[in-house]
Amino acid sequence: MDDMLNSFIELLLGVGPLLPGLIGAFIGSTFTYLFNRRRDHLELKREVLRRVMGYRWQLATMESYSDDCSFFTSLNEIPVIFAGDYKVEKAFEKFRTSPKAGRELIPLIQAMVIACKIKTQKWPEELLMIPMSPPRRVTK
Repeated sequence: MDDMLNSFIELLLGVGPLLPGLIGAFIGSTFTYLFNRRRDHLELKREVLRRVMGYRWQLATMESYSDDCSFFTSLNEIPVIFAGDYKVEKAFEKFRTSPKAGRELIPLIQAMVIACKIKTQKWPEELLMIPMSPPRRVTK
């Protein structure tokens, strides 16, 4: 019994100096992982918002130029990317079920901006409602 106790003490003395380093490495890597995960998710949210803002003219024209449906693709990503954000989910549901989707786009974009932690002053609704869009195609 005394021999086992001596062996255990020798083991602790041998490993003891390594323990703080191992614990510190574990805590550091865990913190880095969690921080990067949150940052990556925020970047993903901002990418979806960027596409919604950049291609919102596709909703007004209800057509796609050069088969690019980035606006509608981004809309389909919102329930997954913004899952758990109550304000965005509520605004998206109103947008999705509204017969006048254009009017419900403003609250959706505003909720997404808040969820993306973008600091802005209140944007005028005209800025959000009237997107810059390419000229309409002339068909013959």
